[in-house]
Amino acid sequence: MRLKVFIWGCYWQGNFGDDLMAVIIGRKIKSMGHDVVVFRLPAELAIKYELTSVSSAIEGVSSADVVVLGGGAFLKESVGLLRRLISKASVEIENEISVLANLIESKGTPVISVSIGSDGVSSFSDVAPSRKKIITSKNFIGGTYRLPSDELFFNHTSVSGRMKHYPDVLFGTYESDVLSKPVESKLSSKKRCIGVNVSHRHSDLAKELVRWSKKEGVDIDFVLTHSVESGINSEYGSRGALEGNVFRNYDPVKFALELDKYDAIISVKLHLGLVSLMRGCKFFTYNPRGKTRNQLNEIGLSKYLDTASSPKEYVQQLSSWLEAPYQLSSEKKDILVEGALAQFSYIEHLLGLVGKSG
Repeated sequence: MRLKVFIWGCYWQGNFGDDLMAVIIGRKIKSMGHDVVVFRLPAELAIKYELTSVSSAIEGVSSADVVVLGGGAFLKESVGLLRRLISKASVEIENEISVLANLIESKGTPVISVSIGSDGVSSFSDVAPSRKKIITSKNFIGGTYRLPSDELFFNHTSVSGRMKHYPDVLFGTYESDVLSKPVESKLSSKKRCIGVNVSHRHSDLAKELVRWSKKEGVDIDFVLTHSVESGINSEYGSRGALEGNVFRNYDPVKFALELDKYDAIISVKLHLGLVSLMRGCKFFTYNPRGKTRNQLNEIGLSKYLDTASSPKEYVQQLSSWLEAPYQLSSEKKDILVEGALAQFSYIEHLLGLVGKSG
């Protein structure tokens, strides 16, 4: 049965990982023969990648047969007072989730998750109320999650048996119909190039890396995962890099393809790191967030979790990392890719259940 599928995610922030998931998940479900509408995906991306975008959850849910939670850290704690004061984006996200939860409840629309996970929350009781309301709703029929440790969050639902773990959907990036496979080898004679993605509060590290790069003959780009249109300028280089080039996300697919040029990426962010790995780069963290730390532990790359106490110590650590063979084997990559792609067969099965019940 052809379904009307409304894909919900934080797609209005111009964020590389979220927007890439929207494109990949949207096109994959569309290829199954369903009509797909994506929540607040920028119009130019929707047109380019042949998806339909709507600006309100009311519009999306009102005509949908099923809502798909389209990837990302959906299991998060409530926004505290201080964060409410300093982060309008966090408040807007929670407001949108509250609207979505109420619409799902009032309309009785089935909900499926694709590659969702937790971030910075250790127990189900700490998950924000609106997020918890959706996951525990009788309308939530199952889906996929990205880390084995996230299983505990779904033990509190009536469909825990229909929640399955698969590797993060972006591990399957280069098997998407809009992305080509990466170049498998880089010429050793080429000048080394490193992409650095850190926040302005880590400017001391950025400056230390620039000093190190000049000494070692390494090119440094400051990588910005948020688009200009997002208005988010928390990343170092978004207000003008003091030294070094800037590589900015204007289109998540093109951005992903161009990550091939780097030998390594340094970032706190999960999805920039995962896609970089799949594009043949080394991924090193600096002050990683909980979800990034958990993912690297899961795939056997805990060695590359930052343990430095200062920028100078980090640069010394980085030098040793760069010289040593990277620990993610091609065999392990293949397993992650196959697992990430396999989840869509399960999502197709769940959509089939919705069709039969309708």
